[in-house]
Amino acid sequence: MSSSIPHCLIVGAGMAGLVAARRLAKANWQVTVLEKSRGFGGRMATRRIGEARFDHGAQAFTLHGMFFRALIEKMQDEGLIDSWCRGFLNADQQLSLDGYLRFFAREGMNSIGKYLARDLDVHCNETVSAIAPLQSEQPRWQVTCSSGLQLQTDALIMTPPLPQSLKLIQDLPGIDTQSRQWEQLKTVKYDPCIAVMAVLDGASGLPEPGGLANADPMSPIKWLADNRQKGLSPVEAVTLHGTAHFSRQHWKTDRDEAGKKLWEAARAHYIRANALELQTHGWRYAEVQDPLDVNFMALPTPAPLLLAGDAFGDRFHQLEGAAMSGLDAAKSLLKQF
Repeated sequence: MSSSIPHCLIVGAGMAGLVAARRLAKANWQVTVLEKSRGFGGRMATRRIGEARFDHGAQAFTLHGMFFRALIEKMQDEGLIDSWCRGFLNADQQLSLDGYLRFFAREGMNSIGKYLARDLDVHCNETVSAIAPLQSEQPRWQVTCSSGLQLQTDALIMTPPLPQSLKLIQDLPGIDTQSRQWEQLKTVKYDPCIAVMAVLDGASGLPEPGGLANADPMSPIKWLADNRQKGLSPVEAVTLHGTAHFSRQHWKTDRDEAGKKLWEAARAHYIRANALELQTHGWRYAEVQDPLDVNFMALPTPAPLLLAGDAFGDRFHQLEGAAMSGLDAAKSLLKQF
């Protein structure tokens, strides 16, 4: 146990990383968060095209556990979160209700990341390129970024997609790439997703509530959202998500061409308006196929190193699962110091 204030470096400013950072900061730890993109939230992503606004990653979420409910209710009190619906349209545009109330962020899902990052030391546009042990009286880590930034820390929490984290840590002391733990981590697979954002020249024609979830894995379209009906965009705009099958099939296709194919499928079956502008985004690690049945994983390294994120926990409620993963990783770390 250290007599000085411990420091934790967290890689990734998505839901898991930010929740972990806030829990450690609450316990008076020094916390630094490194994020490779220019904004907070990870796949809680929002884009603007003119007046149109799109959530092009995570779309909505439900509430189950008390911690996540309390976190979201606080955001509701501040006017950041609103309710949407209790179910979505199916491929036949019939409403399928399951009783679970969906919530969304009124200014876009990335506003959740911005909210959680308040008062935290977050460095954006910083890609971690190397992690190395430091020889000292108490084991520590040195983390190097592509920009040249170097930081030293007592503990690490890694929240990127597992393939990215494993590549960074595979040669560290204490890591046995032949162990059962490592093999378990390597089994986690991700589905990609090609997302299209379309500004429309009129109403989409999609029935209420403006969200369609297609369960057919061989269809081009997995998800379709009318962002105006949702309450996000002041003008007509839709978000499309390709299925894993479509996204894999077209991953190496020119991104704009792949986006046009997805738009054409939506236009043929669901959308009655024309597109004034299309933009396409690719999520390489969009959704975990089978998350591990633990909320985080601590590795047997000299200094603490924990893995967290949506690869752990609840596959059906991944935003809440990621939050709980970050929380439990932080709570575990607190017990070690």
